[in-house]
Amino acid sequence: MSDTYEFYEVDPGTWADMRLLENMDEANVVFDSEQDIKGNAKMRGEEDLGEAYVRVYLVRDGRKRPLGSWLVQTPARSHDGRSRTVNMDAYSPLLELMDSLPPVGYFFPAGANIVKSVIAAARENCHAPVLDAVDAGVRLFAEPYVAELDESWLEFLAGALAKADMEFGLDEMGDILIIPVRDIAAMQPVHTFGDDNASIVMPDMEDSRDLYGIPNIVEVVCSTEAACVVGRAENDSPSSPMSTVCRGRDVTVRDTSPDLEDPTQEEADAYAARRLAELSSVEHEVVFEHDYVEGLRVGDCVLLRFARADIYARAIVARQEIATETGCLVRTTAKYTEVLWR
Repeated sequence: MSDTYEFYEVDPGTWADMRLLENMDEANVVFDSEQDIKGNAKMRGEEDLGEAYVRVYLVRDGRKRPLGSWLVQTPARSHDGRSRTVNMDAYSPLLELMDSLPPVGYFFPAGANIVKSVIAAARENCHAPVLDAVDAGVRLFAEPYVAELDESWLEFLAGALAKADMEFGLDEMGDILIIPVRDIAAMQPVHTFGDDNASIVMPDMEDSRDLYGIPNIVEVVCSTEAACVVGRAENDSPSSPMSTVCRGRDVTVRDTSPDLEDPTQEEADAYAARRLAELSSVEHEVVFEHDYVEGLRVGDCVLLRFARADIYARAIVARQEIATETGCLVRTTAKYTEVLWR
């Protein structure tokens, strides 16, 4: 398999490829759900582009596959006596919304469609295409939604989308997406990663989790003038690694402001059990490298079937890092939640 890469300057007005950049050497692109702008990149070449949009392509089997469109800036130039090297930082098209502010007093009126209002405002304030939302439903502002004086367009619009359980995303061309925030239980895997003989996954991987602060006892204190009721739940299951039995010690959380009014002892105990169940989960972060999978995006659900690492879980792709190197390996971070007590 022979992979090559091409770089094109993008016309911000039409969002089409405008000019092949012959002297670009390499790029490292990152799609990251935890970044406000959902991604960034670093590039190296010989031409000083100033500020421009650059689209990166993987060329495999004679077909170009886009790896994002990035707003390039030039922080450093060097010269070794023979040639010039230009190192460039680059950012997703959402940077335009982060860099500008709504007019003072700008607002969306009560009764306006949330998603349609956000799309219209985003299209007016950035060059990248903002695609229509899929599965958005109809959610309306219950009251006027007013921009704060120090809010960027990105903060203002992302906050509005959150009211409709939506968020910004990116596709491979650099188009801006409006995507639903969904529970993994409601999602279907779009790809399976395994470690069998047909696997495209490299053998090295990392599975990390943070167990700090996960309790095995929850107490709920309900105080009134007449009485004090203390509800209690304990994880003493031998099959749970967080239990008092397995840990050999108590890790206690005490809730002194429960959402209860004059509860009975049974109600307080039941509330404590629900709180313990809510707190008895841990997020795993699995990092692994694999061959490029066309169409796989941050936010997608994947199935992890790594028998050698004892991992079998549905996970959300949280981060992808792609370097323009031979083989086009993608370093993916996928997250899933393990329930430690029910």
